[in-house]
Amino acid sequence: MKLINNDIMLKTFQIDDSISGISLDSRKKADLFFCIQGNHYDGHDFAQNAIYNGFKYIVASKPVNIPNDHVIYVNNVEEYMIKLTKNVRNQLNSTVIAITGTAGKTSTKEQMKFAFSERKVLASPESYNTIYGLALTICNIQNIPDYLILEAGTSHPGEMEELARIIKPHYSIITSIGAGHIEHFRDIEHIAEEKSQLLQYTSKYAFFPEICEKYCPANLSNQISQQNDDIYEQNAFPIMKIAKMENLINASNNIKNYSPSKGRNNIVKLNKDNINFSMIDGSFNCNPISLQASIKQLMKFPGKKIAVLGEMKELGDYAEQYHHADYDVDHLLLLGDIWKTSKGKIFNYYEELCKYLEGIMEEGAVILLKGSNSTDVKLISKYLEDHYGI
Repeated sequence: MKLINNDIMLKTFQIDDSISGISLDSRKKADLFFCIQGNHYDGHDFAQNAIYNGFKYIVASKPVNIPNDHVIYVNNVEEYMIKLTKNVRNQLNSTVIAITGTAGKTSTKEQMKFAFSERKVLASPESYNTIYGLALTICNIQNIPDYLILEAGTSHPGEMEELARIIKPHYSIITSIGAGHIEHFRDIEHIAEEKSQLLQYTSKYAFFPEICEKYCPANLSNQISQQNDDIYEQNAFPIMKIAKMENLINASNNIKNYSPSKGRNNIVKLNKDNINFSMIDGSFNCNPISLQASIKQLMKFPGKKIAVLGEMKELGDYAEQYHHADYDVDHLLLLGDIWKTSKGKIFNYYEELCKYLEGIMEEGAVILLKGSNSTDVKLISKYLEDHYGI
């Protein structure tokens, strides 16, 4: 797809219409490299490397040591990237679906990909739910899909409106509202208000929890989402409603082919000394609302139930409140000194927790692993798979 046109180019710089594909990583293959200044690096330092690796042009806000005919100088690289992304979004004739929420964004997006697979579907990869993720998804479209599914995440007030201005969805889904990233918000109501900014830019239909209803524009058709102990059934509700509105006849059969990706509550079969047991691997991320859903999932299994929980990040002043754990499981193993419990056992190091786990395995046991991505819960998952994976 054509990315750049003269409407958004600097008057002193002309560029051909064949440019397509952007990257923020100078090692990747694309035509346009954006010199983003991050907390730990400055993209301008990699401009020469980008040209060496085959990029045609560099977008920079300060001098870089490469020929000027390969540089687009702008006042603000990020603002230029946003403007470019909006331009590409406006060229699309796809039906655009936006998904946000405290928990369930990625799983809903992945389920929808399966449900809508009778048509050409493109969804943002992994957790590309920031401004940068949207830019990389939208600006790298090669073949325009029938449906474009975009994930939108926010951890600070004001971010959602900026994302929504880019996405301009036909349909929106707010999966859930809870305490994730609450350290930068006043309370859960403030989070609901922030997430609901997406509704202001939705043109056709929206699904959301009841707490968001007051923030929905009066002229936007909508429905309150059903809450369900089974997170995947809950996700399927708006997916199937949209499928019906879009006359997708195979959606109900297609969605059955979905299975969670690694670290997102996928089930892993394990064996130790001819003892068979299972792991619910939720090690990719965790917040209070997704933890509750995972505990409910664990409790549906027969056999010994073991919950291994790591710290939940970005809760700010609410961290202590949400780290009281007294779940009614057979073994409650907590990683990190933030936890308070009367029923569980607290470990400071994942290695000692793994050793303890090895001693309590029995036939048919189920282990839930849940924790924020920056904790060592993912190392427990790796240890179990490496040593006992079938």
